[in-house]
Amino acid sequence: MYECLMGKKGNSIEGCILADFMGLGKTLQTLTLIRCLVIQKAANKIVVVCPLTLLKTWERESIRWMGNKLTPLVSLGSSEEISKIIRMFVEYDYRMLVTSY
Repeated sequence: MYECLMGKKGNSIEGCILADFMGLGKTLQTLTLIRCLVIQKAANKIVVVCPLTLLKTWERESIRWMGNKLTPLVSLGSSEEISKIIRMFVEYDYRMLVTSY
């Protein structure tokens, strides 16, 4: 995962998709990776895209494991509210956006 996000797998590969069965620790693995990237200053802004049913889980787990070091901005609500949240993420000093597809 780290190598894909850092572009070490190839010049045109930057990013990853993590999907598997429930209960294998993907959220905690991803939060650990995000924290490493932020500490190393390898990433400035983080966007997590997950199913709508997991938005609150991501918010809760981010706060649980990161504390106030990386508070997530969660895009939830009407389309106008989500647009406003995304603009806030882009324009201000928010570092992590959790959104749905």
